[in-house]
Amino acid sequence: MRILQARIQGGTTTSITTRKGDTLQKTRLKVIDMGDETAGDLPIYWIDFLGDASLTEDEIRTLLHKEVSIDIRRVSPSQGKDGKAYLNLTGGAIIGEQGLMQKRLAGKSA
Repeated sequence: MRILQARIQGGTTTSITTRKGDTLQKTRLKVIDMGDETAGDLPIYWIDFLGDASLTEDEIRTLLHKEVSIDIRRVSPSQGKDGKAYLNLTGGAIIGEQGLMQKRLAGKSA
C-alpha cells in the first residue's frame, strides 16, 4: 500500500458499463503530489476511483484545492496512442481533514 500526499485540483464522476453489463461509478481526480519525495517538483497525476471508492460530485467539490492522503491501490504502466508511456493509478480511501471522505467506503465493514 502506498499513501500519496496530494492536493485535489479537479475531477469528474461518470457511470461506466462493465463487461458483465453492470453499471459502475468511476471518479477521475487530477491531483498534485505534495509529498516530501517530490523535492520541489510538483508532478500531476490522474487517479481513478472505482465502485465504492468513487466520489459524488458534492464530495469532489468539498475536496477541491485541499490536501489529502490517498491510498494508491494499483499502479500500472501503459503506452498511449501517441506512443508515450503513462502511469495508470487506481485509488482507494481518501483521508481528509474530517477523516474518510467516501461515504460508500465508510459504510463498509472490514
